[in-house]
Amino acid sequence: MSTSMSMSMSTSTSQKPRNRSVHLGAMTCLGLLSGLVLVSGCAPRVSCRLEKFSFKEADARYHNQTLRVMKRVLKSGSTAVDVGSFKGNVLAQMVDVAPQGTHYAFEPIPKMAAVVRKRFPSPRIKVHEMALGDHAGFATFQHVTTNPAYSGLKRRGLPRKNEVVVPIKVRVDTLDNVLPTTAKVAFLKIDVEGGEYGVLQGAVKTVRRCRPVIVVEFGASALKYGVSAEKMYRMLTETLGLKVNLMSCWLRGEPALTLAQFLGQYKAGRNWYYIAYP
Repeated sequence: MSTSMSMSMSTSTSQKPRNRSVHLGAMTCLGLLSGLVLVSGCAPRVSCRLEKFSFKEADARYHNQTLRVMKRVLKSGSTAVDVGSFKGNVLAQMVDVAPQGTHYAFEPIPKMAAVVRKRFPSPRIKVHEMALGDHAGFATFQHVTTNPAYSGLKRRGLPRKNEVVVPIKVRVDTLDNVLPTTAKVAFLKIDVEGGEYGVLQGAVKTVRRCRPVIVVEFGASALKYGVSAEKMYRMLTETLGLKVNLMSCWLRGEPALTLAQFLGQYKAGRNWYYIAYP
């Protein structure tokens, strides 16, 4: 789900029927040469085969990459934040990697928040039934009951004509307001179907104070909130002082994406999960 102040379900747990091609090396394709693709994104120029993946396959890759990132970043007692928890699959990974840590989950749909609370009864897991954004208050949330991954404060284009949308009233707040100032966040995951920029706006103090590694979804749905790729890049790099990369490239220790490379990734639509780091 998404909202410019919103959060939604975790991409890694929802079945979003989007058909997008994802390059095996998770990089932007630039040209075709002798049956091979000349690609760029996280390394100078690499020749790779062009392989197409369904959204489900790409989603599994992102889920796996997120886990690998957490294993590098989190220690047993580290604190992590899951914005857009849905059923809590990414939260489960956080708990597995950092079992002695205190973790925070945010999910605005009442039924889903209840699922997460039941799944994680430990007092170390703080589940908040709310959307995160750039201000505090209440808002009308477009709950797509037939396809929850498309829910949010902004109604997105829906994959089927017969989707059922039920408006619900949800609480909205900022991460800076909700999170204790004593919390030392090491890892932050944001998957809110287009509203990621708003979540970051409401988390500036926390990010500047804690300097966490952030895994964030970002794609064309952000346009529903008036956020361009350049605006997101500048939020991450200039406002928050972080570097931006693809998770696959970061895991290999390759250089961060320049603005031009980030825009290339966005325009190609081949990747919609990124990592931001100090």
